[in-house]
Amino acid sequence: MINQTKLFTPIGSENDIFRKIPHQILSSAAAFPLVLVSAPMGYGKSSLVSSWLTISNKNHFWYSLDDFDNNFQQFILYLSKSIPDKYISFHQDIKILLNSPNQQSFQLFVDLFANAFNKIQKDYYIILDDYHLIKEKSINDFLIHLLKSPSEHIQFIIITREDPPFPLPIWRLKDKIVEIGVKDLEFDIGEIKDFIAKNSELELSNKQIKKLKQATEGWVSGLRLWLLSNKNEKRFDHLFNSEQKDTSSILKELILDVLHTYPEERNIILKLSILDQFKSDLVKVLVSNDEKQKVDGVIALLKKSNLFLIPLDDKRQWFRLHHMFQNYLHQILVQEVDQQSYFILHKKAAQWYIQNGDFEKGVQHYIKAEDFEKAIDSFSIIRCDLLNQNNWTELTNILNQYPKKIIETSIELQLIKSWILIHKGKVFEMFDSLEELGVQIKNDSSKNKLQYKAELNSLLPYKTYTIDQDFDTCIEQCEFALDNLDKKSAYPKGYSWIFLCGALQVKGKANKALILIDKELKKNNPINLEQNLLLILNYIFWMEVDLPGLYKSSKKLIHLAKTNNKPEALMNGYYFLASYYFIQHDLKNAEFYFKKLYSQRHLTIGAINYFGSVAYVLTLLEIRKTNKALNIIDTLESEVILFKNPYYIKLIDLARAEYYLTVGKVDIALQLAKGTEKIPLVPFTHIIMPSFSVFKIFLYNTELSQVENIIKNTSSYITQTHNKLFDIYIKLYEVLLLNEKQKNEEALNNLKIVITAASELNIARPFFELSAYLKPLLVNLKDEFTNNLFYQKIIKSSNKLNKYNFTRRELEVLPLLQLSDKEISKKLFIAIKTVKRHNGNIFKKLNVNKRIDAYYKAKNLGIIE
Repeated sequence: MINQTKLFTPIGSENDIFRKIPHQILSSAAAFPLVLVSAPMGYGKSSLVSSWLTISNKNHFWYSLDDFDNNFQQFILYLSKSIPDKYISFHQDIKILLNSPNQQSFQLFVDLFANAFNKIQKDYYIILDDYHLIKEKSINDFLIHLLKSPSEHIQFIIITREDPPFPLPIWRLKDKIVEIGVKDLEFDIGEIKDFIAKNSELELSNKQIKKLKQATEGWVSGLRLWLLSNKNEKRFDHLFNSEQKDTSSILKELILDVLHTYPEERNIILKLSILDQFKSDLVKVLVSNDEKQKVDGVIALLKKSNLFLIPLDDKRQWFRLHHMFQNYLHQILVQEVDQQSYFILHKKAAQWYIQNGDFEKGVQHYIKAEDFEKAIDSFSIIRCDLLNQNNWTELTNILNQYPKKIIETSIELQLIKSWILIHKGKVFEMFDSLEELGVQIKNDSSKNKLQYKAELNSLLPYKTYTIDQDFDTCIEQCEFALDNLDKKSAYPKGYSWIFLCGALQVKGKANKALILIDKELKKNNPINLEQNLLLILNYIFWMEVDLPGLYKSSKKLIHLAKTNNKPEALMNGYYFLASYYFIQHDLKNAEFYFKKLYSQRHLTIGAINYFGSVAYVLTLLEIRKTNKALNIIDTLESEVILFKNPYYIKLIDLARAEYYLTVGKVDIALQLAKGTEKIPLVPFTHIIMPSFSVFKIFLYNTELSQVENIIKNTSSYITQTHNKLFDIYIKLYEVLLLNEKQKNEEALNNLKIVITAASELNIARPFFELSAYLKPLLVNLKDEFTNNLFYQKIIKSSNKLNKYNFTRRELEVLPLLQLSDKEISKKLFIAIKTVKRHNGNIFKKLNVNKRIDAYYKAKNLGIIE
């Protein structure tokens, strides 16, 4: 929820004076991407910039930061408002990205903002006020990278009490920054005279003005406070003649003097200090009945006397106090009231915000009142709605307000934290807390115990299904969750359906799962739940290789996503539609939909993101777009290393190994494969299986013992998990292994069985992927499959290298024919006589007599690069 008051430009007082020198600096800085206005509080930084913008009539965007903006998503959400609304696609992209299920690199947002800024053709100023409150590294990194390549018409003005952690020395050398500091902001003697003349009827001698200048160091807030306090000569001497008093102690005395000036309003003014912003209705709930009628008068008095009151909207209904003034008032309030009375003020503010629908502010005040029970209860009211809406920014913002100890002891907050961790892809971190959360729920005696237990059982399957692979327990957990979750818990229900039906399929009960899904889809469910039902439906059809069902259900998911503006569901639909074409080896359509998925892959969960991207790489390698494939691999690698996901790191290593195998650098492919041979087996919810790349590369290098061991374990696992597609793959690898072990007859008999099974399911992809290995075997079966259309399809591969029936070893020798036999022998670790045998076979198949002729003919035919 956007708080518009944070985006309102502070309005200066009519009694402010024109600051000639700072205004000149701002006006002369138009060519610089950054203006840094840095000085301690009270030096008039915001007032200066605000008045300059008004006088100069500059187009600008003002963003007042607070502690809660130390959240990258929230910062980006607010900053996105700096882009005019007419750039609809930008705002849609930002909204989608902020609620996408992947942790996004700040570079992605840098590119989006840079592109949007470049479309703005008029000078435009973006002001970030109180930037010293920002401690989040990703926000600083974002701005640093954005300012490295500044847009022509965009200038940032950062207002801060301390220099931000930017590479300021380098930017100074490169003339990328203009700075306004304390010396520029200090009032000189002439300005002090003008300020006093414009704000009071008091006449001071030159000597007194010099003392005032010396004591306040030209500090405008000190000057303003002194004018508002008792202004007699004795008071002046008391404050400014003592050498022992520093600026801070003078300020406190001045504020006390100001409060003394307004005795009847003093109590109300002090209570304002607990509010970051306020309006009349809110202030009235903090004061006694006798004081309620005075509230509007107090606000009017603060405006009239220019007592550090800053309007926050055009109608002047919302205000805030200057931070400096608020901080000191708050110190006085805390000293003067007991803790219980102080807490009551915050509770009253919390109740007002909750009643007015601002739960984030309400929770904030309950926490300041240390009423954590009410803070949690308030969050509980809306957190299911936020989950169902995928509003991860607000969920995270509210959760981050609670002290760590409170989160750890609250079941409600632990459940919210778990969903956020899953959303961020930090499932292993979530796993660590589940056992303790289960104990907490078991010992809970509240009326919510059953709901808590049901929600826990929608979280537990992430571990029991993927890691423990205890599918019976997974089914029990999901069924318990679905039986007991209330109607508003659509998000947990959606994931319970996914794991329930996934586990049923693995247990060989796909038909039961399909019946359950069909029954549930006939109900009037929320869109989020329906998209998850269609997601698991696609998964089952894919696992069962029901291609007509997969095509139909993926189209349904795409239609639902487009109709309801659900980008994650749309990417999932593209993934399964691409899978449909990929299985049949329709590479043109597979490439088309994988490309769609890849272009916005960050919108879906990590598994579909990275498995879909690697499948896209394999498709590109198959159609010989090797450079494009390599670029994608490099991009993926930089991401998975950044996010430190070991499984995906191994997956990308294998994609790179496939690339090197394709371009003939077999030794590098083997090295990469050996580093990933122990990649864990997980339920195959994805279009590719990483182990198959390991098999292929080991087989190519005749690492037969390793291939045999891995195939044995994987084959058993595939059988247990009822993956019909991967069952075809693994049986083909078993055929190739038998052939390598010179068991040709057994290999051919097994291949006949596999072809028959694959033709019934129309699974062509494995045969095309392994065509370089299988072609010599397939040729020997042509008499037995004369009328088999499926066989004719796979034997007539369009791959040029196959029409010559080269073996995998001959394909390995071909690109090395410019070397001597000895060099080839050494490079491929094979005997020289074996090299000579391969050379002879190659010459015969290409109808040439010399190795150099064979090399160039193979190159011209596109057999080698």
